[in-house]
Order: sequence, then structure tokens, then C-alpha cells
Amino acid sequence: MIELGGLLLTCCALSDLKKQRHGSKAAAVVDQKSPSTTRRCDGWQVAVVMLAVAALRHYGWEVAPPELRGLLSKALGAMAIIALVWIIDSLVTHWGVRMVALIWTFEQGQTVLCSAWYAVDPWPVPVGQAMCSVKAGFDLGTVGVLMMAVGLYRLLTRPATHKPL
Repeated sequence: MIELGGLLLTCCALSDLKKQRHGSKAAAVVDQKSPSTTRRCDGWQVAVVMLAVAALRHYGWEVAPPELRGLLSKALGAMAIIALVWIIDSLVTHWGVRMVALIWTFEQGQTVLCSAWYAVDPWPVPVGQAMCSVKAGFDLGTVGVLMMAVGLYRLLTRPATHKPL
């Protein structure tokens, strides 16, 4: 999913010449591989990627057999969140945004992995229990809450003027 930033940069680079000729308003995107390089990316490219993510999330589950559609819908929802978080990361180059994107990816990645694993090799899940935690044998939610608490602490204690990525 981190490559979504590269996809947006490529998409933006393809339209650089067009934007120069037409003088369209655009948002600056910093190329992660070369921080001194700034690409211009207008809302059209971002909107196309966002629409593709939405279409896959809302209609992709229909390709699965009926008994797996719920799991696929859940996994696609998590993948959509990951995609959108990394789109934001590609547009805002800041350590705090990157840290939060990594936390979101960890949390939603569990949903994707557990849904896929359960589809292939189901296990009993007691009513009211988290599917991933049952398989792991401990409460994964505690790990997530701890990561978020550490993330919030870092955001609140680091100066706002800290250098971007």
C-alpha cells in the first residue's frame, strides 16, 4: 500500500506538461525518493485513485462465493482504509502522518490477514470475541491501544516544528 504514493506521483508526473500549459491549480507532492523534488498533483488524479479504491471496496466482494462475501467485504474495507491513509501520507510529508499511517496499517492489516486466513482455514470464534485475537490466543486490541497511546504521546510531546520526512 505504501506504493500508492508512487502511483500518485507517477500519475501526477504524467500530467505535468498538461498543467504547465493550462496553468491549473495543483497541490504539491514531495517525491519521497528525492525530497528536493516536488511534483504538482491536481485533485483529478487523487479523485481517480480514490474512486478506484471506493469501487473495489464496495463492489469487489461480489466476485466471491456467497459464503465468503462477508469476509471479503471486511477485508476490502480494511484495504480501502489502508489505501486512503497512504494517499494522505503521500500528500503530506510529515513524521506524525507517517507514524499514524503505520499504526492504521498495522490495525487494518490484521483485519485483512485474519479475514484471508479465516476464509482458507476457519476456526471457532465464540460470540462477542475478536476473530484475530481468538486465533492469536491473546487480546490484539491491547497491542493496538498501546500503539495508539504511544503515537498520541509522541504527537503531543514532539515539537510541531520537527523536520518533515
